[in-house]
Amino acid sequence: MNLQPWAFIVATSRDVLQKLNTIVLNILRSPEVQQHMTSERMKQIVNAPEYDIFYGAPALIVICGDTKVPGALFDCQLAAENLLLAAHANELGACYMGFLLLAAENPEAQRLLHLAEGFKMMAAVVVGHPDNRPEGPPRRNPARVTWVS
Repeated sequence: MNLQPWAFIVATSRDVLQKLNTIVLNILRSPEVQQHMTSERMKQIVNAPEYDIFYGAPALIVICGDTKVPGALFDCQLAAENLLLAAHANELGACYMGFLLLAAENPEAQRLLHLAEGFKMMAAVVVGHPDNRPEGPPRRNPARVTWVS
């Protein structure tokens, strides 16, 4: 329907990224979230004192959706995927930032990002120049494809 319900926020301030990191880490390290973390490895990662959810990336792009538009979440997620593909095509490193969405309702995070009235964080990606190009992750499960004819 070409509604284009998105808005992009680009944060490059180290101060803003650090404050957002602290907000999200406080959420991740809260007893409520920790009790639902079934992976011990994930607990070790998020509880490590030096853990940075943004991995030191110099830029965060938050894709916000107009809350009045039905389906905005899906359009914003698709915009994030296109952003990830474009970054890769331009030899940039990029990583989807699902953890940041834990702070979507946090007033301080909204203030730091200058979130516009009527918009909500719906996707986020960090972008930068990678130190190296890792190989893709190993395929853990066979593809699940059902052909219906």
